[in-house]
Amino acid sequence: MISALPRSRALSAAILILAGCLVGCVSVPADRGRSEVDAWVRERTRAADDAARESLAPETVAERVRDLLSRPLTPGISVRLALLGNPDLHATYARLDLAVADAYEAGRLANPRFSAAILDSNVAGEQLTLGVVLRFVDLLFLPSRARIGAARFAQAKQDVTHEVLQLTARAEESHYRLVAAQQLAAMRELASVAAGASAALAQRFHAAGNITGLERAREEAAASQARLETLAAQAELAEARARHARLLGLSAATHWSVEENLGAPLATEADVESLTALAQSSRLDLAAARSRTESLASLAGQTRRTHAIADLEVGVERERETDGERLTGPMIGFAVPVFGTGSDRSLRATAELERSRAALAGLELDVVHEVKLAHARTLNAKGRAEEFRSVLVPAREAIVARMQEEYNFMLAGQFELLAAKQAEYAAYSGYIESVRDYWLARTELARAVGTRLPDTPDGAIAPIAVPRPAEGRPDDEHRHHGTTGNDGTAGNDRTTGNDVATGGAP
Repeated sequence: MISALPRSRALSAAILILAGCLVGCVSVPADRGRSEVDAWVRERTRAADDAARESLAPETVAERVRDLLSRPLTPGISVRLALLGNPDLHATYARLDLAVADAYEAGRLANPRFSAAILDSNVAGEQLTLGVVLRFVDLLFLPSRARIGAARFAQAKQDVTHEVLQLTARAEESHYRLVAAQQLAAMRELASVAAGASAALAQRFHAAGNITGLERAREEAAASQARLETLAAQAELAEARARHARLLGLSAATHWSVEENLGAPLATEADVESLTALAQSSRLDLAAARSRTESLASLAGQTRRTHAIADLEVGVERERETDGERLTGPMIGFAVPVFGTGSDRSLRATAELERSRAALAGLELDVVHEVKLAHARTLNAKGRAEEFRSVLVPAREAIVARMQEEYNFMLAGQFELLAAKQAEYAAYSGYIESVRDYWLARTELARAVGTRLPDTPDGAIAPIAVPRPAEGRPDDEHRHHGTTGNDGTAGNDRTTGNDVATGGAP
């Protein structure tokens, strides 16, 4: 109990006024940081005109989705649809609301503690005592706490943006996998038709006694293997389409299509040194880790300075004596350091800071290696694609053309020609796979850098040229494979001059 002093009321009023002035130090945007996250996403991805659906009305989202689905999906459209439709974005953006709550909590005083006591005197009646106290450290360090809260909110926005960028990268990768699966399935179908025609021809030759059972079995096995590869490619296509639809938030009943061909690799690539330097300023997870370390450093310093007075409380107490006299004055309370001195709080804050610094150092090292590895994979896939395009595929096409000529002059048999055509299809498939790997590696490189690559073209990219199912003309192949004469020998149709099989060049 504190007696009423001449200056007690003035001191009590000063405490209450100070507490009132310090409330509300943190201001948070009305949209809870969503507009800033959207701006970062637009700056770093193909979604130049779209924000995530969290910032749009449902009618606007539905209208934009319908418009985007009205044409074949490109990598850019896939990214925009993922931002508009992926259901997991709800949980990602909810982290901003949690960060807002933490920022508000850091920038405001803890609720004052109110106490009341009624003491019954056996002589003069009841005595009433009322008290209101605040933690002194909250009053003293509220501005610094508000700054730490604002820094953590900025860090949360960077973390959320990084997660959204991971989603856009997955959408782009999924798009390339789907287009490649679509092309590979068509190519496997062409190869299967050619192998099936060869097996049917072998069956007729064997029936005529012109080939052995072993040769027929080899052709049948090759045809069966080609059919199995076709079925596997079709299954991969179905899985790729389902995964892509889920990633974009499209229902199973939604009608949509993708572009027919992968784009050709770019002529030039940015050098790894410039990309590594760009990653240091563009990676938002790296920026968030730095912000987190700075916040923990401020918190650790504050904890070290205040651990001795962390439990100190100041407040105002008003007491009504039994004779009606009222006493008002400031009060102070503190914990007696009998069982603990509060040094554990300082130790914990220091340990958190050291752990954050170690994580930051590891992430900085990881960023450099991720960029270099993704860049190396990009160049490797580009080199393989170029080898297929400029050497192997033209060589396979030339072999088929020369074999066709020899076949027309009865210098080569049908089996040799069909085998050459199947090898040509295999070269086309390898070319598609290498181009797919190139775009996947570039997407991973952009993810490692943290933004769109500086050499990314703004316009459409010329597609690679490979034969489509209609260009293989399997019916013509079967018709001109040859006929069996009455004497049991195989006869070739020389009257039309048509090729056994045709194909395009990349």
